[in-house]
Amino acid sequence: MKVLLTWQATPEEVQLIRRHVPEDVELVMTPVRPYRRRFECDVADMMELAKDVDVIMGWAEIPGEVLECAKNLKFISWLHAGCDQLDFPTLRALGIKVSNVSGGTLKVAVAEQAFAFVLGLARRLMENHRDLAEAKWVAPWEPEYMGVGLMGKTMVIVGLGSIGEEIAKRAKAFEMRVVGVDRVERAGSSADEVVPPEELLNALSQADFVVLAVPLTPETRHLISEDELRAMRSGAYLINMCRGDVVHEGPLARALSEGWIAGFASDVWWDYPDAMPPSYHFAVPSRLGVHRMTNVLGSGDKAFNIPRFKDGMIGMGAESVGAFVRGEVPPRLVDLDLGY
Repeated sequence: MKVLLTWQATPEEVQLIRRHVPEDVELVMTPVRPYRRRFECDVADMMELAKDVDVIMGWAEIPGEVLECAKNLKFISWLHAGCDQLDFPTLRALGIKVSNVSGGTLKVAVAEQAFAFVLGLARRLMENHRDLAEAKWVAPWEPEYMGVGLMGKTMVIVGLGSIGEEIAKRAKAFEMRVVGVDRVERAGSSADEVVPPEELLNALSQADFVVLAVPLTPETRHLISEDELRAMRSGAYLINMCRGDVVHEGPLARALSEGWIAGFASDVWWDYPDAMPPSYHFAVPSRLGVHRMTNVLGSGDKAFNIPRFKDGMIGMGAESVGAFVRGEVPPRLVDLDLGY
């Protein structure tokens, strides 16, 4: 059996993979290209090497033409949590299975980043720091400079999967009321209440903080648009921890500039079809300048950026490959119909 790694793995990374994958499985790597980073892969190289592989593992996008020419391909170990870059129609047609790296310790890292944003917005950390750095004294009792306490406030979490549940746990530790919005009933959830997507607008109207933790699918693209933003309170904050395109950029820019909501924080930004470089998600975080607004807090795809996060992804991906090689059901299988 042959596995194509779509990045230039270090000896340490190969050793990590070998903990799960037998020695008789051949690992093939794409060649080093001076104009590519080691986690990227030239499509022509991928097409040539994929012709006789059984498994593809990596972060690099896999175009439909690669899937079509990979006649032996049966399984993809996708080293992302989100799956919106995958060609699901072709995968379904060819019967290729996919596992991702959702859950594990990575869900905790994202939940912690979400609460860094919640606290940063609530306590106006960026504004306070800027005033301090500029030696600008601001009277703490002035209403427009006051922060927000979390105890007793309502957090609405849209998407109560593994990440959403970790966020809910932390919200309860702050004595917040938690309302989850999810298409699946979540028995044993930390949320005080879970409502179906049909009740999203009503849930948003109750929120002091809204945290988005849903996968990006055709159904969730622009899930948060003008109607949803207008349903929120003027003092409420929106935090996006999933994909930029879950939020409609234009209405959000208006909501922030016109005061429909109090603020926005995000680790993820919008994908543009002509991004430069093409392989980078967030070449420009927002073409409407959302990232420069004073009531916005952000980071650039850094929620996973804690020690050994990369090795954690590789370990989970290798675990899935090992299970596939042994004829077992790989963990974290993606539903090719639902897209996550």
